[in-house]
This record gives sequence, structure tokens and C-alpha cells, in this order.
Amino acid sequence: MTTSVNRGYEGVPQEQMERLLKVRSDHPCKRINVAGVEWEYISCGNGTEVLLLLTGGLRVAEAAFGFIQMFEGTYRVIAPTYPPLGTMGELVDGIAAVLDAEQVSEAFVLGQSYGGAVAQVLVQRYPSRVKKVVLSGTAPLIVVRWKKVLNSLLLAIAALLPERVVMSIFRRIVSPVVTVQESERAFWEAYLKELFRRRLTKADILSHFQTSRDAQTKYVYTRGEKSSWSGDVLVIWGENDHLRTERCRRGMLEIYPQAQIHVIAGGGHTVAMSEPVKYAAAVKGFLGKR
Repeated sequence: MTTSVNRGYEGVPQEQMERLLKVRSDHPCKRINVAGVEWEYISCGNGTEVLLLLTGGLRVAEAAFGFIQMFEGTYRVIAPTYPPLGTMGELVDGIAAVLDAEQVSEAFVLGQSYGGAVAQVLVQRYPSRVKKVVLSGTAPLIVVRWKKVLNSLLLAIAALLPERVVMSIFRRIVSPVVTVQESERAFWEAYLKELFRRRLTKADILSHFQTSRDAQTKYVYTRGEKSSWSGDVLVIWGENDHLRTERCRRGMLEIYPQAQIHVIAGGGHTVAMSEPVKYAAAVKGFLGKR
């Protein structure tokens, strides 16, 4: 292993570095052009059923490698990287184009955190393409005015600051909510530093706030409103997730009265990382149930 590969990962166990390198070698990105925008995505696995994996605020498909490794033995997994687009509609239309490129008409969908918001918009815009949906560590798309105001404020601040400052601030915001097993904390701190220095840009951060604000403007449900989509829904949270509130639980059940709510004891926001065995069992059990 070369010094350049190790740089930034000093103190990280060798087997964890080797795992990352193997993920990168075994899961090369595919690329397509959608309306003049380049999309990257990972397509892997040998299952007959397709799982569309929508990652969270880290935005890059590779950052969801824990999910990919968890499910690629059972499903054909498609995981897109989000390009820096301005609206949630553009983002979801691009995801639909990725499915078209892979000749997938219908898929299971798993959305983690920000990806859960993307999944809820996908259900609205392309309901026939969603077979079942897992909303993981995410909040319901209900009217919350302070969220829209906060997204607008953060967007305005980020637009004014230099890129280096924006990336540093956003990494510090994200790091505490990436909840992992203690044995992997050093790896993830190093990986996040690499991600924010080499992969993500200020445009990506602006897009995160723009699309979140757009979702809060165009795709939210009003109080008591139900989704017209009646497919199976699993809502899964870690016990210690900051989004696991009574308001969120009620909101999910108002929109999706058919939803199953599953709380994993001891898990945090990224419960698939902190409690992978429990998480995999819950999601596979739900997706495999006829």
C-alpha cells in the first residue's frame, strides 16, 4: 500500500483501509448524461430484485458502501451520486433516468436521511417505479416552516463564504450524526475528511440546501393529508436518532398509514452502521415479505 493511499488515514486499522480499497476496485462508477448533467452511479450485485439505494447528505454513492455490502449479496443494487442540481424534481428525474439506463422499471427503494426525502419525492413523481420503500433515519415530508427558513438561511450563508470554510463547517455538522461502532470511528473521521477535501464541492453543499428547501416548498404534505401511493413502507430509526420523535412518528403514519415503524435499540442516526446486524435483518425481512 503506497504512502499516498495511507495519507490522511494514519492510525486507521489496516483491514479497514483494505476494505475501502477493495470497495473502490470492486465497485467502479458508471456514467450517463441526463439533460446535459453527468450522473455517476454504482450498479452491482446479482439478485433478481433491484434495490435503489439513495444515500444521505454525504451525496456520494461510495459513501454508502456499508449499505452496498450489506445488500449486494441479496439484491442487484443501484446507488447514484447526486450531482449539484437546484431542485428536487431535477434530482428525482435524474434518478429515474439512471433506472432507465439500467433497464429497471420497478425497484425496492431505500432512502437514508436526506435520501429518505429524495425517496418520498420519488414516490410522488414516479409511484409506479417504487415496489416498496424503506425510509431510514429520515423525517416525513410535512410542512415545517422553520425547516424551510433554516435551509434558506444556511443557503444564503454558504453562498457567501469561501469554499474551504463551507466544506469545513459542513463536515463538522455532519460528523456527529454519522454514528458508527467505536472501532470504526477513526476510519470514518478520516474518510469524511477525504470526502470533503477531494470529492464534494461548495456546489454540492449549496445543492443540498436548495433541494431541501425545494422539497419543503413543493412536495410537503399538509396536516392530515395522505400519500396516494399505497405500497408497503418501512420506517426505521435508531433508538438514539435525533429524528426519532413523536412528531415524526405521527407524521409518517398520517402520510403513510400502512407504514411499519421499527426502532432499533441502541442505534443512532446512521443505524445501519452502528447496528448492522439488526438493521440488515429488519430491512431484508421487510423487503422479502410477500
